[in-house]
Amino acid sequence: LSVVIAFSCVTMSFAVYKGDVDQNGEITAVDARKVLKVVAGLDTLDAKKELIADMDCNGTITASDARIILRTVAGLSPKLEFADTSS
Repeated sequence: LSVVIAFSCVTMSFAVYKGDVDQNGEITAVDARKVLKVVAGLDTLDAKKELIADMDCNGTITASDARIILRTVAGLSPKLEFADTSS
């Protein structure tokens, strides 16, 4: 007796929003924590994630970006779609 199990690969796409640093489709306090770890020098981001994390678009990742992410989580700042222009 032999059993064959086949898996099909499903491609899913979803919008990436500014502040969704871990790119899981949701903006949460975890994203703000990641930004604060970068600010403290405890973590790094690749170039695309730096753009996503730079909430105030000033070219630098700061605690202010984490604050804006938290405001977005709380519904006090708008959710902004990230437009990837690198391709």
